[in-house]
Amino acid sequence: MEVIQFNGKTYGKENSQLYVFEELWDTFRPITRVYWNGNKFVLDDSVYKINLFDPMYGFGSKEMKSHCKFLTGTTDLECSNISSPQDFWTWCKTPTEWFHDRPCVLGGCESMDWKKYIKTTGSRPRTLRHAPSSRVTKRLVGKGIKL
Repeated sequence: MEVIQFNGKTYGKENSQLYVFEELWDTFRPITRVYWNGNKFVLDDSVYKINLFDPMYGFGSKEMKSHCKFLTGTTDLECSNISSPQDFWTWCKTPTEWFHDRPCVLGGCESMDWKKYIKTTGSRPRTLRHAPSSRVTKRLVGKGIKL
């Protein structure tokens, strides 16, 4: 299983299935995806958390729970850290959509705060601040060369 760290959590991927290591549970557990909900990065694990009183809560089935225990016992948690969400979603192979000027995985109908996303990811907006300098004269513009 491939293991990385992103946003303070340890994630694993095996055969296109994503897992997150829960320190409180002391085991890996399956997730569907990680997305931006407008305020923070959120784990989508609603498929595996249907009934709170189910003994397989958080795993979905007995087979998945035993497989997660096996993965926890055989996987080394020492791994590299990914700080960029774009690199994380590329690693996960999650389909993204464009959010202003970069690819992102969005949650749904929540209000999307662009400034909060930039601040949380620790990046800068990718905008064109200055026009490129050109050395084209008006005579050359008349001949079909564009500024």
